[in-house]
Amino acid sequence: MNRRTKSDWQALFNEHKQSGLTAVAFCQERNLNPKYFCLRRKQLQPNNKNTAASAFTAVTLPSSSATSMIELQINDTVKLSLPQTISPAWLVDFIHQLRG
Repeated sequence: MNRRTKSDWQALFNEHKQSGLTAVAFCQERNLNPKYFCLRRKQLQPNNKNTAASAFTAVTLPSSSATSMIELQINDTVKLSLPQTISPAWLVDFIHQLRG
């Protein structure tokens, strides 16, 4: 088993991004475990702002407590209204799932 440094992993992530391959195909070519590859990417790049997260335009909190909704707008085409009482952890998980 190879022990990789953070810079080794970063180089792999960059190669994957430039390859145009899916993570599974990329990992198969390099004899890597795709689940571990994705796990390490999440661990080492938790605040990667150059991905789909940049497509989010705004989260608006209503000024009136009567409406108590959070509105999430994505690419001027998708709007999602959620109750303001929604769990922040759920919302973070939801956004991570959108990013893929």
